[in-house]
Amino acid sequence: MAGRSFIISHSLIGKGIPEVAGTYKAHGEAGAKFVDAGRKGLRSARRTLFRFEGDLRLLRRAQEEVAGRLRAVGKNLQRVA
Repeated sequence: MAGRSFIISHSLIGKGIPEVAGTYKAHGEAGAKFVDAGRKGLRSARRTLFRFEGDLRLLRRAQEEVAGRLRAVGKNLQRVA
């Protein structure tokens, strides 16, 4: 058995947005109005942080694969019962 490990990560929420950096205000709706300012502060004004449509396609594909496997398991259980 491998030894145990403990990982500590330090991060700064709202980094690049002076109005909310390091505060709870960077979460959720409170920080939403500062998204553009944050991109500028991180020098990524033209890029979005997520490729939402691609991520949704991958999620949909995974869901369909799992659903297919569950249907196969269900058919096998019906044969056994």
